[in-house]
Amino acid sequence: GVRRLVALTRSAARRAEACGSELASRVSDLASKSISETLSRELNSLKEEIDQAEMSASLKPKLRDQLSEISKKIVEQKKKRLAVILDAEILYTLEAASQAQDAGAPALVQRVNLGLDAKTINKVANAVSKNYPELAFMAISEEEPGSGGPVLCVSVIPHSAVERGLVASEWNAAALEGWGPKGGGKPTSAQARAGACSDVEGVAMSAREYAYGRLIGVSAKLS
Repeated sequence: GVRRLVALTRSAARRAEACGSELASRVSDLASKSISETLSRELNSLKEEIDQAEMSASLKPKLRDQLSEISKKIVEQKKKRLAVILDAEILYTLEAASQAQDAGAPALVQRVNLGLDAKTINKVANAVSKNYPELAFMAISEEEPGSGGPVLCVSVIPHSAVERGLVASEWNAAALEGWGPKGGGKPTSAQARAGACSDVEGVAMSAREYAYGRLIGVSAKLS
C-alpha cells in the first residue's frame, strides 16, 4: 500500500529530532533496569508515546525493535519466576492437603499466587488429585494479590464426591456468587473467572461452606 510521508523543516524538524533523541534515551534507560511489573507498565507507556510521536521515520522502528527485545526479556524472566513460584505453591499445597486428609476434611480450598494462568494453576490441582485422589480441591488465584481485580477458581473433584452432590462447575459458581463468574468444565474438573473481586477470603469461605454442605451436610464453620 501507499505510505504517507511527512517532511518537517526548521523548528518543526528540530523538535522532531529532539523528541527522537529524548525517547531514544528513555528506551536506553529502560533497557538497563531490572525486570519488574513496574518495568512492564513503563514499557507499554513508552511504546504508546513512540507510536504517537512526531520523529524520524528511520528512528521510530528502531526504538520499537528495542522495546520488543526488552519485552521478550520480561516474558522470559516472568516464566522463570513463575516456575520457581509454582514449585513452592505445589509443595505448600500438598502439605495442606496432607493435613486436610489427616483431619478427615472432605475438601480443601487453597489460595495460590499464580495469577490467572489456568494451565499453571491446573498443575497444582493435578498434583493434589494425584497424591490425594479422594480429596475435593479448589485453587483460588488473583491476577494481583489484594488488587480487587480478576480472580480465577480451578477445581478438581473425585467421582465419589460428584456422586454425593459436589459438581466442579457448580462449586466454582457458588464460590464466586455475586461476582459475575464465567466458566465451565466437567463434573470432576472446571474453572471459573470473575472480572473483579474485592473479597477473595470471602470467596474461599463460600467455597468451603458449599463443599462441606454437599459432602457432609454441615457448614465448614462448624467442622
